[in-house]
Amino acid sequence: MGYLNFPTFSALRFAILVMGFTATVSQILIIRELLVLFQGNELFIGIIFGYWLIFQAFGSYFTGKKSEFLSNPVVWFSLIQLATGLICPLVLLLIRAFRYLFNISTGEVLGIHYILLISFVALFPVTFMGALFPLGCSNFKNFSPAHIFPYIL
Repeated sequence: MGYLNFPTFSALRFAILVMGFTATVSQILIIRELLVLFQGNELFIGIIFGYWLIFQAFGSYFTGKKSEFLSNPVVWFSLIQLATGLICPLVLLLIRAFRYLFNISTGEVLGIHYILLISFVALFPVTFMGALFPLGCSNFKNFSPAHIFPYIL
């Protein structure tokens, strides 16, 4: 348990690297699947990115406020990282299932109400990805700036 309380700097760097890789891959895959479902219209792209940014900001804001009061942010960071990795394939399956749930035929352009509903439901788990960054940063508060600043550049 002592390792979870005081992780090494290189372990935290690796965890942040994995977080960035997971976020990038999931963003590419989820947005690609939504664009296939919505036929790639510019309005739909704006709705997708709008929801994505709102949910990321929502997760970052509330986790940033609560991360100061967490007794062990490393455990929470690990759990949310694991949840993000497990939720991404489920979201992809959900996006593909929407075609059958809403009886959408091939080539059908969806109405705005379908697009808002499907985007909201499919992108709500992105809140977990927004929660990772403040938790990752709060894990570095035990290290001196001399350890952190060389890796920023």
